[in-house]
Amino acid sequence: FKKIVEDTLKDIVEKGVDKKLLQATLSRFEFNYREGGGTQKAIIYYIRALNSWLYDRSPLESLEFNDIIEEIKTSADKGFVEEYIKEKILNNNYSVILSCTQELDKNLKEENELKEKLREFKESLSPEKIDKIKENAENLFKYQLEDDSEEDKKQYLCLN
Repeated sequence: FKKIVEDTLKDIVEKGVDKKLLQATLSRFEFNYREGGGTQKAIIYYIRALNSWLYDRSPLESLEFNDIIEEIKTSADKGFVEEYIKEKILNNNYSVILSCTQELDKNLKEENELKEKLREFKESLSPEKIDKIKENAENLFKYQLEDDSEEDKKQYLCLN
């Protein structure tokens, strides 16, 4: 797997990144960044400003992104992406290969363990305690099914 990734990245560095694809990706990034990713812009700008302020930078710094986007576009045209891949990934002596494998029947095992714990807990209870738990559960269920009183309904918050 490592060889496939390295060979693919070497190929990208040698041939260069597809310029149209790169420009399309940058344009999409710029659009999403300016528009706040499809949510309310004001909230996104507020969060960005707070994040800058949190790390002891000017809150306005995060809102001034025209220069940064232009620098990214210019750098991309000059082979920044290829150089970055070469320097940070291919010529890096340190790497990690992480393999995740599934544990078959994990949910079933956990469910059985829980059933066993609950069975042991139930066996440790007296018959009176079990009856009390059942009674409390029934009372809760009945309470949840009851309609609220008119007095309580008047206290509901309503959005008009």
